[in-house]
Amino acid sequence: MTITYQQLAYEQRCQISGWLLNDQERLISYASIYLHIWANKQAVGDLYMYLRRPRAKSMASSR
Repeated sequence: MTITYQQLAYEQRCQISGWLLNDQERLISYASIYLHIWANKQAVGDLYMYLRRPRAKSMASSR
């Protein structure tokens, strides 16, 4: 089952992972959520704007 952005619009103020914890029929990892968000950003989407904070820099990129 694919959940579209329109279906999540009501849940914008909630944490996606917390919302999914309450629904035992849908299982998704944090990694899958972020992969989808960053793929959407590459396709000029706006899902990344709904994250609580910007993506943290990795140790390798800070050197």
